[in-house]
Amino acid sequence: MFYSYGLRFGAIQSRLHKQTSFIRDTIVLTIREKWLLEHQLKELHGLDQLLQWVLVPGILITLVLSAIFSFKSRRASDARTRGLFSARMNISMGIMLMFIALVQLFLSGESTLRIVIGAIFLVIGVFNLFAGLRNLGAYSASRQ
Repeated sequence: MFYSYGLRFGAIQSRLHKQTSFIRDTIVLTIREKWLLEHQLKELHGLDQLLQWVLVPGILITLVLSAIFSFKSRRASDARTRGLFSARMNISMGIMLMFIALVQLFLSGESTLRIVIGAIFLVIGVFNLFAGLRNLGAYSASRQ
């Protein structure tokens, strides 16, 4: 009688040991996963900050360049000079729109509207960039 009770108690104890070790392993695993997730989030936050330090000054610089080239193209009396400054303005504006699109796509929340707006800005920016490069080549060739 005591012997069979001992076997049952041993089996229960063994089962409890397996369950507690499983729970302990699960807790340790979740603690590791939590640490890894926090570490990855810190890396992503660092990447976001790096993108902000690159994109925001890029936007501001291209904004200033666009304004300067626009002002110079409006003040120029010669058609070729006006065309060169206008082409440079298009290039600056295209790069600025691409920077704004990257901000919308990577630094903002993942909403569908933001992705659509970012994609539209990216397409318009690429179009402005290539139009400006084409015009710059045409006006530079006609200048000589």
